[in-house]
Amino acid sequence: MLYIRILILLAVFMGYTALLNYKYHIRVEFAPAIISCVISVLMLFAGILNVFIPAVRLITVGGLVSFAYTVIKQKWPTKFTIRREYIIAFMWILILGYFAVLIRGSHFIHYDNFSHWAIIIKTMLINNRMPNFQDSLVMFQAYPLGSSLFIYYVCKIIGDTDACYIFGQIVLLVSFIFPLSSFVSKKNWSAGVIISAFSVYALISNISIYDLLVDTVMPLAGLSLFCIIKFESNSLDENRVNRLIFEIMPISIFLLQVKNSGVFFCLICWVYFFIRFKSFEIRNRRKIIVLLKFAFYDIVLPLVTTYLWKKHVQLVFGSGDTFKHAISLKNYKNIFGEKTPENIIDIGKKMIVKLTDIHNESFAPMLATTILVIVLIVLNWLIKEKRQAITHVKNLLAVYVIIATYVISVYLMYIFSMPLGEAVDLAGYERYMLTLDIFIFGMAIVFVLSDKAANNNLMVIMFFIISILPIWPIKNSIVSLVKRQDYSITTRGQLQKLLKDNGVAAEKSYLIYTNGNNGSPGYIYYLARFELWSNNVTTTASDDLNNYSDSWDSYDYIIMFTPDEFSNAWLEKNGFSDYANTEKTVISLQ
Repeated sequence: MLYIRILILLAVFMGYTALLNYKYHIRVEFAPAIISCVISVLMLFAGILNVFIPAVRLITVGGLVSFAYTVIKQKWPTKFTIRREYIIAFMWILILGYFAVLIRGSHFIHYDNFSHWAIIIKTMLINNRMPNFQDSLVMFQAYPLGSSLFIYYVCKIIGDTDACYIFGQIVLLVSFIFPLSSFVSKKNWSAGVIISAFSVYALISNISIYDLLVDTVMPLAGLSLFCIIKFESNSLDENRVNRLIFEIMPISIFLLQVKNSGVFFCLICWVYFFIRFKSFEIRNRRKIIVLLKFAFYDIVLPLVTTYLWKKHVQLVFGSGDTFKHAISLKNYKNIFGEKTPENIIDIGKKMIVKLTDIHNESFAPMLATTILVIVLIVLNWLIKEKRQAITHVKNLLAVYVIIATYVISVYLMYIFSMPLGEAVDLAGYERYMLTLDIFIFGMAIVFVLSDKAANNNLMVIMFFIISILPIWPIKNSIVSLVKRQDYSITTRGQLQKLLKDNGVAAEKSYLIYTNGNNGSPGYIYYLARFELWSNNVTTTASDDLNNYSDSWDSYDYIIMFTPDEFSNAWLEKNGFSDYANTEKTVISLQ
């Protein structure tokens, strides 16, 4: 039944892909990314209007009707002919089919799934609305919902298991990678191996495909935006540039809605559009009109959606100015006030040390990006394409400007947006930098694929070898793309088994003890909140358990997840000697 539902989802995508391709002449390579973002944007407005279910039905019926119309009009399968568009669409379906089989029965285990991402999606699936003040489990209320809204839509079609959540995320990842294939033609079909190398790197370097965090989705969305502008802007008349403006509009909105820092990748692509604008084949008078269209549809409208989201948060949660990661002067002032001048200097020094460490995870992709562009410069210079060589020099300089700007923005984020304890530890630094690495490495791949000098097989082999350099330090992670995870040994798997075996009811109150050997108290806290769907969870460790000697009877359950001498002594002391000196224990007090 699951696979039938997945086929329905794919039919919806193929229906809209056919509509975009036949009626609006949008390339099949771009269609899945555009459709995914349009769905996310539509669900955003549906959530604001509180019409989730009607929106899901309309989107689904529209896609299926379009698919049926295409099948009838094209007289499939009786008059089916092999075309590039069909091959691209088939590859997209084939890859998603592969992942559907791979991830069946999978579960997410990363800490942030339980502190935010999975909580948000589960809340929407239960209530069929966006989160509001009634949802006490939602802790980061101001965080944008871009990817979560899309995953909600996918889950309403295929199911609500962990694997369904994960599949929705994978649809986004694959769809945002596919615009790269627009640069592959019959003459350089072998260049597809370079895209494959980049895809493997993107899917294993930062966030596991089994998790819902957006730190891979976001740069790939930005890269798809860059790809579309790069491909479409080679030679544009006014009709084509109008099409480009509408192609990139939903992706720009999605980037601003997927995470606050998505604006960084939007800015890069907006600047790139203006740089490429001089090559557009449009009369000077008309250029002003085109620029105004671009400014309105691709800059103003995305920013308006951000404003609407902020107002929505303030409406349904109260003042959103002081939520963690909220974009407001009040929040920035409060966070900045926590830090001393010494803290600010120390954070900067630590970032410089990490940035210049050749053993840091983010160093290899930056090096590979540099090598790819330098090779392009030398190659074009040797074949007397000096103009193209100079262009690549500018490209390399642009990459380093992007890196410098991003590093400064991360530094400012630590200073103004992150609490002191997390900031001085550079919490999430590797994840943030790998987000940038995926984007700039992808840019370098686009430069290679779009350069005619790199189109022969010998050059493809050389660039492929360079492209796999960032994969080598993390090669062991490739197993996640080919082998189903062993879930039983994970902390979450063990907690789920304990709860199931002991018939622990959800939505109660729980005191959970862990010695930290199988998940920290913080991790167990968020995990238990998600599994038990309760905000009344207390986790404790070591002799801190004694603090609950007088209040344990206020809980519905006492759970000894990883018992030790401290928990055994506490059980003996408080009249639970029958439960002491055992393995994982659940005491029901209901």
